[in-house]
Amino acid sequence: MSVHFFYRLKSHLIKITFLSVCLFIIPQAPIFSQSTPKASYFLDLNYHQGTNYYPGGELEDELANGYSAIDIKFGWQPYNQESWAAIFNYANYGVGFWASHVGPSEIFGDPMAVYIFVNLPIYRTKNIEVMAGPAFGVSFNFEPYNAQTNPQNDITGGTAAAFFNPSLSVAYKITNDFDLSAGLDYTHMSNGGLRQPNTGFDMYGWSLGLRWHLNRNKYFEDVDYKSIFPEKRENKKDKTRSINALLAVGLDQKLEDQGTDIRYNVATATIEYQHKFNEVHGISAGLNLFYDESVKQDVEYETYGTTVFPAIHFGYDFRFWIFSMRPHLGYLLTKAGRESKESVFMKLALTVDITEILYFQAAVKTESIGFKADYADFGFGVRLFKK
Repeated sequence: MSVHFFYRLKSHLIKITFLSVCLFIIPQAPIFSQSTPKASYFLDLNYHQGTNYYPGGELEDELANGYSAIDIKFGWQPYNQESWAAIFNYANYGVGFWASHVGPSEIFGDPMAVYIFVNLPIYRTKNIEVMAGPAFGVSFNFEPYNAQTNPQNDITGGTAAAFFNPSLSVAYKITNDFDLSAGLDYTHMSNGGLRQPNTGFDMYGWSLGLRWHLNRNKYFEDVDYKSIFPEKRENKKDKTRSINALLAVGLDQKLEDQGTDIRYNVATATIEYQHKFNEVHGISAGLNLFYDESVKQDVEYETYGTTVFPAIHFGYDFRFWIFSMRPHLGYLLTKAGRESKESVFMKLALTVDITEILYFQAAVKTESIGFKADYADFGFGVRLFKK
């Protein structure tokens, strides 16, 4: 399968090479004008292989051989004690491109993704780094469900989807310039209910890679992972409190409308209290008002006649750099909401701070306590009061 896979990806390898050259050229800015670097940068090439998780249906044979993928990353390794990365023992981060073969291309396509990643160090010796971290992005190049040309595909009805890839990896220094790496990872791709079907791709497997440090040897004669980094910066325990308001909108499609352009408007209005204990950890709680036009097609609408559902939520906030991962648990307050939807829901959100006051949020609301998407929405929030 691997020979066939790389044959299919020969045109994509050209794109990867072009991307690598661009990423190598762009950073030639004078950020290394000082004798002690604030950061170095690297290229990371990985091969992935593993198993497709499929909850059951007509495609078990087509997915039985697992998946193969390659990815290339361009990353920054900070050494500046004032940077956010110093809190996490000098995390590295960057951007990447991922290309895969998951099964018959005429059914699934050959999914690709562009993403951002963060690697948080867990353990270091002189020659070894153990890291864990997430990658977030957008995947594309799917062959979606079509009633006439691709009726077998019960995994995705869209040509693009969200990309989520947490991983655990070990890097071993073989020279000052190169590391060998091995790891375990999980990949999820789904469109949040924007297009049905939306079973989504779930894959878990292993990876092998080579990391090339493009300029690190200019600053360190002998790389020792225990000594090249300054002392880890303490997480500042500056407690802050804020009242946040958010408005987000999206689209939803019901399963019976798969393969069509019929979609329904959804929206979320939120007012919440957020308490940050320090630069990384926080909690929040508040009120939601959900609007879901799709419930007009359900029998419960004949009884309650409403598309608006109030709710409460409570959750944990994990912040790194300008990003926050926010898993929240919620409860619908009205009988109409609890019978039209599940009583309890989860909201999995990623926020990006634009300014100290303004932020962007992308979120998926799930059905009950699980990972089956109800719908996705996107919007902006403001911190009305901050202290």
